[in-house]
This record gives sequence, C-alpha cells and structure tokens, in this order.
Amino acid sequence: MRVDWLNATVEERKALYRVARAIADQADTNILGVVAQATGNYGVRGAGYETNFNHGTIGRKTAKMIAQWIEENHRDLAHATEPEIFPISASTIWGEYLADHGITGQLHVQPKSRARDLVTFETEATEGHNVLALGEPFTLELNASRSGFCMGYQVYREKWYGFPLSKTQHWLRKQGTQIALPQMENGDPAHIIERQHDDMHHFVIVIADQVEEDFISKAPDAYESGSFELHHVSVEFREHG
Repeated sequence: MRVDWLNATVEERKALYRVARAIADQADTNILGVVAQATGNYGVRGAGYETNFNHGTIGRKTAKMIAQWIEENHRDLAHATEPEIFPISASTIWGEYLADHGITGQLHVQPKSRARDLVTFETEATEGHNVLALGEPFTLELNASRSGFCMGYQVYREKWYGFPLSKTQHWLRKQGTQIALPQMENGDPAHIIERQHDDMHHFVIVIADQVEEDFISKAPDAYESGSFELHHVSVEFREHG
C-alpha cells in the first residue's frame, strides 16, 4: 500500500531517509543535495536538517515532495531499498512487460458504423493508431494462431482495468485463429463504447493456458515461460462534434 505522506509516521519518514541516503551514495552527493534536487529549493539548510530527516521528523509536505521525486527518478533503487514504502504496482510491472513483449498487428478495432463526418478521423490515423469518437460502438478482433483463454484489459493513463469478454464471464475460450471480442451469449460480437475518457487508450488481450480472475494480479514471472501472450492495439478517443 502506498504511503500517505501528508500523514506519514516517524518510521515511514525514517525509511524515506534511508532511500534518500541510498540515492545520495549512488549519485556521489549528500542528503542535502538529494533534498535540494527533490524540492527544487537549493537554499542553505541548518546543520541539524539531516539529523531531523534521519530521525523521521522531517516535515510531511517536504517528505511528500521528496517521495514523489524519488518515484519519478529513482523508483527501482527505492523499491530495492524500502519495498514496503515504494512498492511497484502491477500496472507498472505489466506496462513494462507489454512494452517489451506485447504483440501488435493481430488485434484489430472494428467500428460498428461510420458517419460521414468521422472520415477525417480515419485519414489522421496511422498504422497501429486507431481513432474513434467518444460513444462510437466498436469490437475487437483477434487473429492469432495460439489457442487458450482470452482475458481483456483496457489501459488508460498507465492504469490497467479489466473488462469482461462476455455478459456471463470475464474470459472466453479461443480455439481457432480468429475471435471477436467481447461476445454475446450466442457468440455474436458485443459492441463496447467509451463514453467519457478521451485521449489514448490501449486494449490488451491476454491469451493464456489458464484462466485467472485477475491475470495481472500476479507478476509475469509467476507464470510459466511461454504460457501466455499479450496482444494489444491503441485507440485514441476524441470528442465528436
């Protein structure tokens, strides 16, 4: 669980000091140099500042600024030093896995219909970059040789959200090379709509040898090598009108 730095305990702020100390050692600087970079305040601090930080009595607002800077710039070192206060979220782990191992070109967006005034959206689209209007119905079509269980995720602003692939369950069994997602109970395509959140989204379909209630709740290395694939496609949703 993430620390609420504005209500951080003394022990949590002591742990923050240990992370700052590790960063200082790695960067060949000192604690005050780390604090200055994190806060953007390069003014002179009193001799007891580092002692207060070490004792966990640094101000909570300053602690929050330092923690945010560490998250953005030294996440891996922070996690290695104090994993309890700097956990790596499942979204981040799977986002990195997707960037390195995700398969493109086999998952496609199928709009239900096109109005005349959306033709300009199509001309602005590029390879692998689909553009739809908010509220426009569409389905996904996956063309892949692998058989297995399909599970769906929508990634928006780096956060992963599961979405059901049928009205009765979150997964579908894939046996052939092509499958429409999601589906009605009779196997017909079930169109989905993004109504509120414009900008770029990524749709990810996991094909795995086993079904999980939430596949990404486990890290990628928790699964047997080669037991799953991630297929993804990007969709930019825009206000229409």
